[in-house]
Amino acid sequence: MAVKDKVRQRIQDLLPPGELIRYVTVAQLKPGGGGRRIAANVALSTAVAAVTSVGMMRLSTPSPVYVAVTDLRIAAFIKPQMGSSVGELVIDFPRAAVQLSYTTGLLATVHFTDRATGQQIFRLNCGFAWNRARAIVDAAT
Repeated sequence: MAVKDKVRQRIQDLLPPGELIRYVTVAQLKPGGGGRRIAANVALSTAVAAVTSVGMMRLSTPSPVYVAVTDLRIAAFIKPQMGSSVGELVIDFPRAAVQLSYTTGLLATVHFTDRATGQQIFRLNCGFAWNRARAIVDAAT
């Protein structure tokens, strides 16, 4: 059994009976406001350099998650570093509550927008896999 099939089966086991998975993939989960995190890292690095006379840059890379689009919801589970096990549930939205769109520039990004407020909730970074970003959006519509 392929790793993707094992992951799909493990996610299916976590879902209520009768809920069908439409698409599963791996992406990086990012908060809605990415610019603030970069500014905070630059400010921290400047302060560390001033105090210690050593330039140091603190970078935080988002952990990968398994993204599952089902017939009822969009969910994301922590992806462990090794193996095909599925970690804890970190995102769980009814499909009707969020609107998905994607952009492709250097990297493909899926944007999750709250339908009620119109605010961006979070983003998924799909890297260079533009087809993967499109597939997430297509599975959710």
